[in-house]
Amino acid sequence: AGDEVQMLADTLDDLYQQIRESYGQLEEKNRELAEENKRQEIFLLASSHQLMTPIAAGLLLVDGMMGQIGKYKDTGRYLPKVKEELLSMSKIVEDILYLNRCADNIQLQQVDIKQLLEERILAYQVVLGDRRIGVELIQNQGLTVYTDEMMALQIIDNLLSNGAKYTPEGGYMEIALCSDGRVRIENFGVTVPEELLPHILEPFVSGSHGKETGGARSQGLGLYIASYYAKKLGIHFEVFNGENSVVAELWFPDS
Repeated sequence: AGDEVQMLADTLDDLYQQIRESYGQLEEKNRELAEENKRQEIFLLASSHQLMTPIAAGLLLVDGMMGQIGKYKDTGRYLPKVKEELLSMSKIVEDILYLNRCADNIQLQQVDIKQLLEERILAYQVVLGDRRIGVELIQNQGLTVYTDEMMALQIIDNLLSNGAKYTPEGGYMEIALCSDGRVRIENFGVTVPEELLPHILEPFVSGSHGKETGGARSQGLGLYIASYYAKKLGIHFEVFNGENSVVAELWFPDS
């Protein structure tokens, strides 16, 4: 009888452990689902809000030119501005669609990060040249990692886009492949206001630049998307202020 009781106790204990494990797995799945639902809700609300600005600006420009109102009679000057607003809308939509399409389709392979950096720097030469921003790629060594190439490219592209946009005209960017496997992208001549730093990876962070650049700052989706992809790929991603700069650092796993 004693053995039977012990066997029953062991069976109940095993069953209890299985229930606990199943419950833990269910909780984890619920957390993942809640996170995904939150991401989609944020993107829907924030992107709708963000799209209103270029839409309103584009309509204002078009109405002014159609009505030949004041300065808007100069269509040669203001049509390119309409195009800028349309491109801004297109980029927002493209980012949203790309994120949702690729987020759950990770394809791991060997990726040469130095090559990705060189390709994207070349792609931004026109923008960087127009704003007279110098870029230096410093490499202590090459960096080949096992990751999703398209997502890694999207992370780098968003960081370079941010640097090209927020580095003051005539400024300087430095991109380094460090010996410890880090990728460091630093744009000089600007800093993030301290009150915004804790929220810098959230979508559409807004505020004002420091006195170095002046004017309003609308972060958009760039750093949020980079942060989301980095989390998906297990890449540690951090943004912080340097002496007179903004630094974005990536640590790839097993690099």
